[in-house]
Amino acid sequence: MAMMNFFHFSFTVSNLEKTVDFYKNILGMELIMMGTNEGETLGKYLGLRESKAKLKVAFMKAGDTQIEFIEYVEPKSKPCPKDPSIVGSGHIAFRVDDIYKTKKRLENAGVKFVSDVSVIEEGEFKGAKWCYFRDFSGIPVEIAQEK
Repeated sequence: MAMMNFFHFSFTVSNLEKTVDFYKNILGMELIMMGTNEGETLGKYLGLRESKAKLKVAFMKAGDTQIEFIEYVEPKSKPCPKDPSIVGSGHIAFRVDDIYKTKKRLENAGVKFVSDVSVIEEGEFKGAKWCYFRDFSGIPVEIAQEK
């Protein structure tokens, strides 16, 4: 049996309400569902040290891709390492049609980029453009424009 396609991706965040606001109102994602999940054995199923857990969860959608954001209430979420070389680190990448206009719009909304726009100079992706910022939970976010 092969994997058919992606169901969703998930990221742990420091504040679910702020995350939903940012990804919905600044980045334009659609909120599908938001709620709470808790139980005496939930932590066991999530691979936590403690059996009891309480989470706030939101599912959001961009195109056909869903992202689940989780705020751990119990046990409390810990900060994201700011070093992308740490094994298990990830990032969210959004395809945009005009990277310069998108970057300017996001900067006007208060987003601080960690890099200017980079252009791939050679190879299969020659001409593609990309740059990164971090959301307030520390999750790296890339915007990318294809050739």
